[in-house]
Amino acid sequence: MRITVRAVGVELDDGLRRYVERRLMFALGRFGGRVASARVRLEGLNGSPRRRGKRCSVAARLRGAGHVNVEDTDGDLYPAIDRAAGRLDRAVSREIQRRREARASGWGPAGLPRRARGAAEVQLPAGLGRVSRPRQ
Repeated sequence: MRITVRAVGVELDDGLRRYVERRLMFALGRFGGRVASARVRLEGLNGSPRRRGKRCSVAARLRGAGHVNVEDTDGDLYPAIDRAAGRLDRAVSREIQRRREARASGWGPAGLPRRARGAAEVQLPAGLGRVSRPRQ
């Protein structure tokens, strides 16, 4: 898994980068090769008193088309990273479970029926065309 860390309005030193990578590897390690990459964006928020603080946004790309986005905001960056990593763990778990259930029910991720074994094609309502090509 490739992890990229970007900081805007926050100083990104080696210690903070290692902390982010360690927290994400801990949160996503149980998913093995299902997570292809993760992009982390650390931001310092300026402006009104309600918007002061630090934000950690994480976008994870899953293998087999799909992605999960989470974010958390706190006055300190480290708790924001911890909670964002926890949310990412739960969100990736839910997405993988949804895919597993969709595959078991015979429906594809876009709500379209999957091609049954031995079937040449799946007919859709008029105007949507074919999902798969005939077998050769």
